[in-house]
Amino acid sequence: MSLKPDVDHSAEVDELLPVNMDLAVKHGKLAEAVEALMTLEKRCRLHNDWKSVDRVCVGIVQACWQTKDLQALNENVVVLCKRRGQSKTAQTKLVQEAMSYLDSLESEDACTELIKTLRNVTEGKIFVELERARLTKRLCAIKEKAGEIKDACDILNEVQIETVASMERREKSEYVLEQMRLLLEIGDFTRTNIISKKINRKVLADEAFEDVKITFNQYMVRYHDHKNNYMDIFRCMNSIYNTAIVKNDLERRTQVLKEASSFLVLAPHDNEQNDFLHRIKEDATLEKIPAYSQLYKYMTTKELIVWSAVDTQLKPDLFGTGAFGGADADRRWSVFKDRVTEYNIRIIGMYYDRMTIKRLTELLHLSQDETETIVSKLVTDKIVWARMDRPANIIVFQQPKTVDDVLNHWNNNIDSLLEKVEKCCHLIYKENIAHKVR
Repeated sequence: MSLKPDVDHSAEVDELLPVNMDLAVKHGKLAEAVEALMTLEKRCRLHNDWKSVDRVCVGIVQACWQTKDLQALNENVVVLCKRRGQSKTAQTKLVQEAMSYLDSLESEDACTELIKTLRNVTEGKIFVELERARLTKRLCAIKEKAGEIKDACDILNEVQIETVASMERREKSEYVLEQMRLLLEIGDFTRTNIISKKINRKVLADEAFEDVKITFNQYMVRYHDHKNNYMDIFRCMNSIYNTAIVKNDLERRTQVLKEASSFLVLAPHDNEQNDFLHRIKEDATLEKIPAYSQLYKYMTTKELIVWSAVDTQLKPDLFGTGAFGGADADRRWSVFKDRVTEYNIRIIGMYYDRMTIKRLTELLHLSQDETETIVSKLVTDKIVWARMDRPANIIVFQQPKTVDDVLNHWNNNIDSLLEKVEKCCHLIYKENIAHKVR
């Protein structure tokens, strides 16, 4: 496309554009005015006067709008965009001009019709992909308002927003969040997880995007809650807790910490979970929540936890808050009881090499079948090492050492002994030297 026009029609456009605008608006002869402008647009286009083409195209759209002829507006937008050799800038400008009228339309039907027209003419055109994405989001909002959530979700998720290079980071992130929200509304958790990966983690780490980070993690909490991934829920809540927005709001900070800490105690035991237990315990905000502070003292002290004490003393304050609130409160409280039992078994395994099953059931306040089931689960998950000797009615917690382990242990002991002997010899030598000097 040549930048320099073959013939400059700017003077002709300056003369004819206002005349035809008056003809359409003041005299009500829109069809005649549009026909004259279409002829002018064709001459400009054939002579490569692209600036004049832009002005004429926008003028035709404005004439249709000012006469309130929405049907003509839709028809002429399609005609202008489909004209042979039409410039990209002219199409972009007339689409942008038509989009500016959407807020002024009182009828939702008229608004929807114009949006559909603009989406049709922008389909498959990269130079107006930003405008098409915004139009799609607006159409989805209208459909959602009308109760057509499934259709709105399908339409919005057709947009591959990560490929729209001209869209700013914040707008793109908010677009992905809207896609996630609609997917969660219809219960499509698999696609929610896929769409969530479109948000760049560097964006979430940016302090200017903390509100986006909070919303993103709130949506991921809903996803992980459906999957009962308690550790993942804690990670999301912990990310929210560490934002400046939450840290500067004492009430909100306390509420988020309650939720995060409650989900952490429900998570299966591993090194990460144990590390976070001790970190949260040292948080000054936790001291302002006495029930949770006491709970974390139980969970980080290497002593057996008496479930009856937890159930009577802490349940009135814990139940109904954080993870222990809502429709799943009873089920999660049962999971918490299992976690306490697992904790007690780990503590017993630290202090005892072996124990009778009868004694273990007494310490855990469980039946023999329940005890065997939980121990078997912990062994299967490789959280503790244990073996059951049913004929002897004994559980062994100490893993037998191999020949290599015994030899290595003996070798380490010998090395330690020799180091101590050498150190003693050195000290004796220093004493002898000191006495000779005197």
